[in-house]
Amino acid sequence: MPIRTVVATAQGQGQRRNDFAHATEGELVIFPLVCDRDMANPDGGCGCNRSFEGVDSRKATTTAVVADVDLTYSEYVDAILASQHRFGLTNHRRGDAVEEADELLDMFKDWPVGTVVEKRGVRVQQRHIVRRTGGTPR
Repeated sequence: MPIRTVVATAQGQGQRRNDFAHATEGELVIFPLVCDRDMANPDGGCGCNRSFEGVDSRKATTTAVVADVDLTYSEYVDAILASQHRFGLTNHRRGDAVEEADELLDMFKDWPVGTVVEKRGVRVQQRHIVRRTGGTPR
């Protein structure tokens, strides 16, 4: 049975002047560590307090999309833990990854698949896609 979580997307990029999409399209994303400089300001120069982080690429994006991903819960936790270890967080244990997985799964369990979301500090919200003339989403 698939899990409902979020993956990196370029959908909705460009609506904010400080958007970026460096993560690989479709990869699992988690919440990054937030630096002291950006802690109180989602629009700070680093960008860590307004972004999601790719589990495989370890690169950031300001937009993610709700998706049903063909992984078991255990595989999802393993992916998060492996990512933390690759990043050098070798003191993180399975319990830390379980906590992060549970937070993400609980947060998005009732969101419709295809919903584009953004992170603004501690708040995650739907990003409303603005259509330009000609119908091209932005």
